Amino acid sequence: MSQYDVADRALEGGAPAELFQFTGGVTAYYATGQRKVNWNGVDYAPDWLLHGALEQSEELNKQGLEISVRSACPVAQLYVQDIPARTVNVRVYRYLEGVEDYRLVWAGRVTKPVFSSQEDVCVLHCEPVFTMLKRPGLRRNYQILCPYSLYDGRCGMAMAAYTQRAAVTAVDGGRITLAASRPDGYFAGGILRFGARHRLIISHAGQQVTVAGGVPGLAAGSEADVSAGCDKTLATCRDRFGNNLNFGGFPYIPLKNPFTGDSVGA
Repeated sequence: MSQYDVADRALEGGAPAELFQFTGGVTAYYATGQRKVNWNGVDYAPDWLLHGALEQSEELNKQGLEISVRSACPVAQLYVQDIPARTVNVRVYRYLEGVEDYRLVWAGRVTKPVFSSQEDVCVLHCEPVFTMLKRPGLRRNYQILCPYSLYDGRCGMAMAAYTQRAAVTAVDGGRITLAASRPDGYFAGGILRFGARHRLIISHAGQQVTVAGGVPGLAAGSEADVSAGCDKTLATCRDRFGNNLNFGGFPYIPLKNPFTGDSVGA
C-alpha cells in the first residue's frame, strides 16, 4: 500500500485538502481550507471553493463538474466583461499534508459560468477533458477556398511577419480607428491583440477595423497589434502572402455539378 493510501485511510493526521489549478485565460491556484499549501513549488492560496459530486459513468459527457467560487474570484471575473480568448483548463487534486504523493481526481475545462447576484457566487460548469476524445475531428472538404487556418502549421505563414503595432485614434464599440495605412480589406479576417485580449477583425476600410465584440480597456491613445487577414482565395494567398504553393483549396473545381441529372455538356 502506498504512503498516500496509508495516510488517506488513517483515522487522524491526514489533513486532506483539495487543490484547484486553473490555467489558460488566467493562471490561479487555490486550496480548500484555511491554510496556504505549497506543493510542487507552487503556492495554493486558501479560498472558498466547492464542487459537486465526482461521478463515474460509461458516458463521458455525463462526468461534468460544477465548481462554485466567489464572484470576486479572478477566475470568475475573467467572464464578467467578455469571453476569454483562451480556454480555461481545470485540474483538481487531492492532497495530504506531509505526503509526497497526490491524486488527480478530475481534469477538464470551463464551458460556462453562471453568476448568482443574491449569493455572490459563480458556478463554473466544466466538462471533462476526455469528451474531446469522442468528438470527430474536422475533415478536409473538397472545396474551392482554402480550409487551413491562417498562420497555422499547414498554412506555414509566420504571423509576426504580417503584424504591426498601431496607435489607436478612436474607439466606437467594435469599430476601431488605427494609425495604420493598408489597402481596404487587408486586415479583414486577421487578429487584433490588445494585451491578453484577442479579437477577430470582421472588416477593414481605410483606417477603421471592425472587431467581433468590444475590447475592454482599449481607448484612444492605446496601442494594439493588428495582423493581416486572408479571405481563403488563391489570389490572396498568392498576391498578399506569396504562399500559393501551400494553398489547400481546389480553385479549379468545375462549376457544373455532374450529379444534377442533366447533361454535363449542356
